[in-house]
Amino acid sequence: MTNSPGAGPAGNDPGELREQVRRTREQLGETVEALAAKVDLKGRAEEKAAHAKDEVQHRTAQVLHLVHGGRTAEHVQTAGAEVARTSRSNRGPVLVAAGVVVAVLAVMVVRRRQSGRWC
Repeated sequence: MTNSPGAGPAGNDPGELREQVRRTREQLGETVEALAAKVDLKGRAEEKAAHAKDEVQHRTAQVLHLVHGGRTAEHVQTAGAEVARTSRSNRGPVLVAAGVVVAVLAVMVVRRRQSGRWC
């Protein structure tokens, strides 16, 4: 029942055994890597965070393009300055509108306090 060194079981030669051991080690290495990847929660979380960050940046770029309509920041600043000039030149209507908004908010607050409903 004792095998002599160098003699393989069931007639396998040493070359075949070495190749079988090499393949088995390779498969074992792949299995260990796959298990390590499943257990690496930090790595998986970082991957998901990076993917989410890329997605947010992409969507932000899309929204900015839609909002600006392809305009540059300079165009947007110019439009904002124009709105500011218009509101300064028409202070009367702007002040009346602001007063109406304040009055409506005050009425809403008073009614909520009287009804006891504050949320």
